[in-house]
Formats: sequence, C-alpha cells, structure tokens
Amino acid sequence: MPARTNAHRTLTAIAWGAIIIPAADTDARLTQWPRYTLPMSSPATPPLDALQDMLRSRIGADPASSYVASLYAKGVDGICKKIGEEATETVIAAKNDDDAAVVYETADLWFHTLVLLAHRGLSHQAVLDELARRMGQSGHAEKAARSKSSS
Repeated sequence: MPARTNAHRTLTAIAWGAIIIPAADTDARLTQWPRYTLPMSSPATPPLDALQDMLRSRIGADPASSYVASLYAKGVDGICKKIGEEATETVIAAKNDDDAAVVYETADLWFHTLVLLAHRGLSHQAVLDELARRMGQSGHAEKAARSKSSS
C-alpha cells in the first residue's frame, strides 16, 4: 500500500466534513504552520456546500442580524467593494512573502466572492464546473479562443 501523503489525508478529512490545513511534511515553507481543523455542520456536507447553505440562509435577513446579511443589504456595489479590499490584502500578503497571511487573505477573498455568487443566485458549483471545463486545455489556447469569440 502506498504511503499516504498530506494531500491524501487532507482530501480524506474534507470528505468527512472538515477543512484541514496540514503542516506539510514535505514542504519546508509550510512546516512551521499549525494544523487547523474546522468542523462543518455535518460529516456528509462538503465545506463549500455548507458555506453556500449558510450564505443562502442569510438572504433577506435583517442586516443587523449578521455580517453576511449586512453585505447583502449593501448590494452588488458594496459586496464588490469588499471583494476589491480582500483582493488588495491578498496581493499585499503575497508581496510581503507571508504564506500564512496569503492563506488567510485568500480565504477572505473566496468568502466574499461566494457572498457575491449567492447574492446573484449563483452557485460555487458553476465556478467549479468552469474550472473543470478548462482543465487539460492550455491557458494560451483558452485565451486565444476567448479572443476569437469576442471579435
């Protein structure tokens, strides 16, 4: 039986309903990172699905009742402003060569992008499907195809 890698342990943990950020044994840059486990609402609910369910449950809620509801109340402009702020913070963390901050800020960026998707009635699955569609295709070829279709 092959040795189990950190990636395998992480994927197994995700399948059981937890997000694991492992202290990678094979990557010297990551060995100082602590291991975090964030339990999800149900072992059968994948993390993005659980988050999507929570985001959808806040639609129409009193803005004083939750941060997400307050973002929805600000509309697309307010949500997009927050996404811009989080994108900038992610870039700053990357430029400061701070891997832990890059992960933290990327989580914020993804979260706020998921808020936008939910606000627009879209699912994270649409984004995953688009990424899957692009798999196995050269980025250069994909970009060239976009250029030709928009001409």
